[in-house]
Amino acid sequence: MGVHVDGEPNRNFFTLDARGVADHAWHDSDRYFVDPAPRALRTPSLLLWGASDRIVTPACAAAFGNARPHVIPEAGHLPHIEQPEAAFTLIDACLRNTNNMSHRTS
Repeated sequence: MGVHVDGEPNRNFFTLDARGVADHAWHDSDRYFVDPAPRALRTPSLLLWGASDRIVTPACAAAFGNARPHVIPEAGHLPHIEQPEAAFTLIDACLRNTNNMSHRTS
């Protein structure tokens, strides 16, 4: 955080698990805590992954259930920044497909 006040602890956010984040971030942590473990995508979703992502590797894409992962070459954790043309081409195609599907069902 960059600020140190004697006698006032600063929590290192990056060392906290989901429960720890809720406990330290919310007044009523039980009300706002969401356990990320059982989350699964129920709606078909587009996942963009950088082939060189070493924070969350592309192999993790399979854990998201009902998702269409696309691995973008020559990109790390932020493929939309490193390879914007490839990322936005995939996003545009997904949106066109979603819009076409919604017109058929309405």
